[in-house]
Amino acid sequence: KSNQWVIGFVGRLDGCKDVAFLLRALQHGGLGIDGRLLIAGDRPARTALDQLAKTLNLNEQVIWAVRLDDSTTAYAAMDVLVLPSVCEVFGNVILEAMACGVPAIGRRRDANATHPVYTASEELISHQQTGMLVDAHDPIDLSNTLQALSQARLRCAHMGMQARRQVQDLTWHHAVAKHLDIAGLPYNRHALTRPVSIGRPIMQAA
Repeated sequence: KSNQWVIGFVGRLDGCKDVAFLLRALQHGGLGIDGRLLIAGDRPARTALDQLAKTLNLNEQVIWAVRLDDSTTAYAAMDVLVLPSVCEVFGNVILEAMACGVPAIGRRRDANATHPVYTASEELISHQQTGMLVDAHDPIDLSNTLQALSQARLRCAHMGMQARRQVQDLTWHHAVAKHLDIAGLPYNRHALTRPVSIGRPIMQAA
C-alpha cells in the first residue's frame, strides 16, 4: 500500500448498506485531492451508486471492485473501513477489518428516529480506540471524522493495531457466553458439549 489515503467499503451494494450515505459524506470532504474510495462489492445498486458518484463529482476517486472471496486483499489496500449501513444485525466486515489491523467507522444506532438506524457498531467498535462512531443521520459528521483521520495517519494506524488486539480476544466461546448472559443463562465452556438451545438450537459449542 502506498502513502495514498484509501477509505474502504466491503459488502453487498443494497439499500441496507447505504453506501449513498458514504458518498454524500465524501462530497463534503474526507478524501482529499489524491485520496481514493475503494468499494469492494457488486449489485444490485452498483449502477445507481456509480451514477451518484458521478453526480457528486467523485467518480474519478472511486475504485470499483467485485466482492472478493478473500477480502483480506481489499483490507490490505485501505487505511480505514466505513460501514454506513442503516440495518446491520452484526457487521462481520468490521471484525474482518479489525483482524487485518484496519480501524472501522460505523454509524450509531437510533431506533427511535423517523428513519431508524439499526446497527451493532457500538458493540463492536471502541470509540476513538479501535475505530470511530459517527452520527446516525448526519453525513457531515462522517466527513469530518474522515478528514480528521486523514490528517492523523499515525493515530489511524494505532487504532488499527488496537483493533487487531481486541479481535484476538474474541472467540466463539466468548460469543456464546455473551449471548447466554443476555438470556440470563449460565455458561460453562468445559461442561457444554451439546448444542446450546434457547427455544431452538442456535449453534454447536465445543
